[in-house]
Amino acid sequence: MVVDAHQRGILNNKKIILEATGGNTDLGITLSAINLGYKVHLVIPDNFSREKIKTLESYGAKIILSDHKTGPGSHIRLAKKILESENKYINLDQFSNPVDRLH
Repeated sequence: MVVDAHQRGILNNKKIILEATGGNTDLGITLSAINLGYKVHLVIPDNFSREKIKTLESYGAKIILSDHKTGPGSHIRLAKKILESENKYINLDQFSNPVDRLH
């Protein structure tokens, strides 16, 4: 998804990739983004594996935690709220992006 957006000119160095994730796509997005010179912020539930959070941070991702107690999809709702209020972000939307064949 990152490479596709990069090749199509959707990404630029003025925007930060913001993605809600709670699975394995986060690592792929992070590695691709950092490799291409983009910043990435991941919104994940606060009950996510601490080891995984440390791994993602070690690769350069900034982690934004959502309150999982607010129900399933807390990370998705928080990401949408952030996207609506701050124009510095771009969202690849892994859940509806046709390039991501896993969803």
